[in-house]
Amino acid sequence: MGLMADLGGGPVGVDTAIFIYFIEEHPRFLPLVEPLFREVNEGRKELVTSALTRARSLGRSLPFWRPPAGRAI
Repeated sequence: MGLMADLGGGPVGVDTAIFIYFIEEHPRFLPLVEPLFREVNEGRKELVTSALTRARSLGRSLPFWRPPAGRAI
């Protein structure tokens, strides 16, 4: 059936990667996440996320982020 059918009704919780794939038009993952954002745009789905996700995805993209010197992830 696909991702949209698997999500069912109600709000959809999303993390940083989903937004970054969409914003940066990732060639592999955009076809998977674009239908979700289309449904949101058309008012059929609602997304929920955290303030941290919002800050990370609207700030600098993850590929450019580097941990502080001497810290492991």
